[in-house]
Amino acid sequence: MVKSATFKLLVSFFLLFFLTHIGHAEKIKLKDGRVIEGMIISIDITGVKVETEKGILIINSQDIESIVKEEKTVRIYFKDGNKVEGRVLKEDKNTIRIEYSNVEWPIKKENIQRIETLSKKTIQYKVPLPPKRPEKKYTIGLNLRAGMNGMIEEEYKNGFIYSAGLSYGISQKIALEISISGFRSNIEQSSETLSKGKISFAPIQLSLIYRVPIKKFMPYVSLGGNYCINNFTLDEEVYNAWNFLGFEIEEEIKNMFGFHYGIGLDFLFSENLAFNIDIKHNLATASGTWTMRDIATGLSISGDIDDIKLNSFILLAGLKLYF
Repeated sequence: MVKSATFKLLVSFFLLFFLTHIGHAEKIKLKDGRVIEGMIISIDITGVKVETEKGILIINSQDIESIVKEEKTVRIYFKDGNKVEGRVLKEDKNTIRIEYSNVEWPIKKENIQRIETLSKKTIQYKVPLPPKRPEKKYTIGLNLRAGMNGMIEEEYKNGFIYSAGLSYGISQKIALEISISGFRSNIEQSSETLSKGKISFAPIQLSLIYRVPIKKFMPYVSLGGNYCINNFTLDEEVYNAWNFLGFEIEEEIKNMFGFHYGIGLDFLFSENLAFNIDIKHNLATASGTWTMRDIATGLSISGDIDDIKLNSFILLAGLKLYF
C-alpha cells in the first residue's frame, strides 16, 4: 500500500514536470538501441505518444530506456526592428512557439529577420514504470475432489473415490501436496489371497508436484509416496458357512506403504479458484493374516497372507482454492 502511494506520487511529479517542458526536439531511446525523434504529444505511466516525420507513434513505457530533450532559449529579431527573448516550446518550418513572460507566443517565421540562440542544454529523463506485480506462487491450495478408482486386479470391483488435499507452493513451479482419499471395493469371489468380502482403504499421499503455469492453465506432473490404512470385512455368507461347519474364520489386511505418479491440470477461473483434474497410478502391495478357530475345542490356527496387490488408476476432478 505504501509502495503504491509512493509510486503514484512519483509519477504525478514526473508528469507535472515533464508536461510543462513538452514540445521541442525530443529523442526517445529504446531499450533495443533504437532512437526515435519527434515531438511528444502526451505521456503517462503506460506509454508515450510522439509525433514523428512518419506519423504518430505510441511507445510502451516498458520499452523506453530514457527520453532526451533539447531545451534552448533564443532571441528573435523581427523585421520591424523589435526583438523578444524566450524558451522554445515548439518549432516547425512555418512557426516557432516560445514562452515569453509565462505566456505561450506563436510567431510566424515570415515576420522574423533572424534567430539568435542564447543557451542550449540537453536533459535526459527516465520514465517511471509501474511496479511489477509480484509473481503468483500459488502458495497454499485446498482441494476437494471425487472420481473413479479403477482397480487393476480383476478380483476387485471399481468404484467411487473421494479426496481432500492441502498443497504448499515452494515456488511458482514446485509444490508439495498431502491428500487423503477414501475407497471401498467388493471382492465378488474368493481369490488366491482373500476370501469374498469388502475391502476399504484410505491412502494418505505425499506428492512432489512440478507445475507449469500457462495463462489460465497449469499442467503438472506428480510423484510421491503413500501410506494406506486398510480394512477387510469377510462376506457374511462365507462367515456363516464356516460357522455352520463349526469354525470361526477371520482375515485381516495390514496397513502398508506404496508410491504413485501422475499428471494433472488446473484451469484457473481466477487467481484463487481453479477446476482441477488429476490422474494417478498407485502401486501398493499389502500383507495380512488369517485365523481359523474350532468352536468346539477352542483350538485355532493362523497364517500369513502375502502379495495382496492393491494397484489402481485414480481419476479425480474437483475444485482447488488458492490462498
